[in-house]
Amino acid sequence: MPEPRTARPLLVLGILPSDATLRSKSASANPVHARRTWLAHAAALQVTARFVFPAPHEELSNPHHRTSRRGQRRLRVEPPPPTGDDVLLLPTTSACVCAELTHAWFSHSLAAWPAASFIGKTEDDVFIALPALRFELGRLVGYARDALWWGLMAWTGNGDIGHQRTGCWAGGFEDDPVLSAKGVRHTLDKERGCPAGAQPVTPAPTHEVDVRSSAMVRAMGGCDYPRRWLAALGGVRRCPNDCAALQGLWASRCLSRNVTLAHATWTKVHPNSADGGWRPFAPPSNLTVALDMNLGDRRLRQLASEQGAAVPWDRAHEAMRATRSTAFPPLLYSYDPSRRAGAPRLLEALNPAVAREHYATCRWGGCHPSRGEAAVEWRPWRESGGGPADEAALGRGE
Repeated sequence: MPEPRTARPLLVLGILPSDATLRSKSASANPVHARRTWLAHAAALQVTARFVFPAPHEELSNPHHRTSRRGQRRLRVEPPPPTGDDVLLLPTTSACVCAELTHAWFSHSLAAWPAASFIGKTEDDVFIALPALRFELGRLVGYARDALWWGLMAWTGNGDIGHQRTGCWAGGFEDDPVLSAKGVRHTLDKERGCPAGAQPVTPAPTHEVDVRSSAMVRAMGGCDYPRRWLAALGGVRRCPNDCAALQGLWASRCLSRNVTLAHATWTKVHPNSADGGWRPFAPPSNLTVALDMNLGDRRLRQLASEQGAAVPWDRAHEAMRATRSTAFPPLLYSYDPSRRAGAPRLLEALNPAVAREHYATCRWGGCHPSRGEAAVEWRPWRESGGGPADEAALGRGE
C-alpha cells in the first residue's frame, strides 16, 4: 500500500528490529507493547511511525553452511514479521541487515514523506517519550533547513571499503561534553590507536534513537557509498560492524558540508534498570526521552516472568507519559565531515554554556531523579514558547 504522500508530519519514525529480535526464532511482542503505550497518540503529536522489517525472501545460501549438497535454494529461516497498516517490509540482501535496513528506511521515508521536517529510526525494544521528543524537535525546526543529527552521540572508527572488518571505540560525547584540552587529547589518542583502515573516528548516535533533519537525509540520498560498502563486504555470515556506529562512516563519506550534532546526553537517552542502577543504567524519570528497555537484564527478565511481559513496558509508560517537555536543550556542536585523522579540532561547541551546566550537574552517567539525583534545567529553554527556540533558549547567546 503506498504511503500518504500529502502528510506533513514533524517526525517520521522507523522502528527497526533490535539485535535480539533479529536473532530470535519467534515473533517479537515488542510492537504490541509499543502500540498500546508510547505510540498510542503518535498522530496527535505530528509523528508518523512505521515498524520496519526485512522482507522475507529466498536466497541462494552460502554453500558452506546453508545449502543442500545440490546447492538448492531454500527459504531463510526467520520469524514472520508482524502485520498491520503500520508495518513496512523492505528488501535486504546483506549480512549487515540492520545497517542495510537503516539505509533503506531513510531512503524510503524521504520519498514517501518529502514534507517531513525530521526522519528518524529507533528499535523495537526502546520506549520513546513522544511528547518530550516532539517538544525538543519542534524547537529545533530552525535547524531542519540544514543538516542536523539528534541522538546520544559517540565517537567510533569503522573500516572503509576494503577494511570492513576493522573498527574501534573512541568514547562517548558524555566523556567530555565541554571539549576540554585533556578530553580532546584523550579522544585523539584513541583515534591514533585505531586500525589504519578505521581512521578517522566519526560521530554518530548510538542505537537507541537516530533522528536526522530531512535536509541531512536529502544530502545523503544521492550518495552511493553505503551501497558500495555493503556490496564490497561480500558473502559473510555475520556483520562485523556495529550498525549505529557505521552511520558515522557513511555520513562522513556522503556529506560535503558541516552538520549540527544535537547530543541528547545520558540524562535523556539511557538504558533501563529494575533497581537504582549505576551510571547511565537507571529507571526512567521525567527527564527521560528514549529508554532502552534492557529486556535482557536478569532482574527485568524475572519481573516479566513473574508478573507478565507487559509489566516492564507499563512501568516505563507510567513514569514517562506525563512528560510533555524537555528540561534543557541538546548540546549542540558543528562537525566537519571532511576532518582528517589527527586533526586537533574535533568539533565546534555551539552552546558551551549548556554543556558546562549539564557536565557540572550530571558528571557520572546523566541526571536520574528516579534514583534521587539532581534534575538539570536550562530555564530559558523550558519557559520559552512552543515554536522554534531562540538563541537564549538554546544557550547560544551565553
